Formats: sequence, C-alpha cells, structure tokens
Amino acid sequence: MRTASHKAHAGHIQDPMHSANLRDMPDERIDMRAFRILQAAMMVQILLGLWRFLAPYTGLPVNTWLWMIHPLLGIAIAAAALILFRPYKDSSVDHWWTVARYVALAPLALGLSMRYGLLTGWPAVLTHMAVGLTALGLIDSVIKKEAHRCSRVTTDSQAPSDAPQTV
Repeated sequence: MRTASHKAHAGHIQDPMHSANLRDMPDERIDMRAFRILQAAMMVQILLGLWRFLAPYTGLPVNTWLWMIHPLLGIAIAAAALILFRPYKDSSVDHWWTVARYVALAPLALGLSMRYGLLTGWPAVLTHMAVGLTALGLIDSVIKKEAHRCSRVTTDSQAPSDAPQTV
C-alpha cells in the first residue's frame, strides 16, 4: 500500500489542502476563496477607516464598535496575508508575492502607533491612509495575477477532447 507521499513522488497530484506547500507543483491550483475573502476584508477595512475619518465632518455617528473592529480587522488582514502569501518552491522568481506577504504590516504598524499615541496629527493619519491604500492595491494585483495563473494552468492542462466540437 502506498502512502500519500509515495503517490506525490510517483507523479500523482496530492490534495492541495493537505500539501505542506500549495505551490510545489506547477499544475496545482490554489483555492482562491481565501484570497477573495482577504480582498473583501481589505475593502471593509478601507470603508471602516473612511467612515472613521469622515464621520466627524459629515455628522455620522462614530460608535465604539467601529474603533474596535478597525484595528482587529487590520490585525486579521496582516495575519492572513502572512499565511496566504507564504513562500513557495520557486519564490525567488516572484518578488511581488513576497511584497504582498509583508505589505499589510506597514499600515498596521502605523495604525497601532496612532492608537497608542506614538504618532499623532494629520501627517500620521494621511500616511496611514496612503500606505493602507497602497497595500490594498499591491495585494489585489498579486491576487489577480495568481488567479490568472491558476486559470491559465487549468486551461493549459486540459487535454483536447476527441469528441467533435459543436458551436
């Protein structure tokens, strides 16, 4: 009886969720759902931050839950990026993958510094916002690139059918 590791070495594709490294084999697909959830969380984070920033000027209420959710979601986003963008076998080829892994730590560090009074004033707030939007853009572009790579691998790996094609 062969084990899963023997099957992987014999050319069989292992279940990517049980593999130690999701991108070891070029034809393995990454489950993009976790990346989509990360994108959605980042968008919610941006909206919460904008609400917090603009509320005093527009008369909107700023509840304490908003000020609790925004930093907690920032921590969750940074942790998810560290996990989802972990290194893979040929990580030296794609430097943007590594950038996407760590870029969410920058707005988190600025935000926590502001929360605990280490940074204050408009320059800190505007820098936090700019760095957060930059992190969102970088992570989003890497996710889109990976989605394209996964769809291309799926399309390329499908063997042509012997059945006649109908239109």
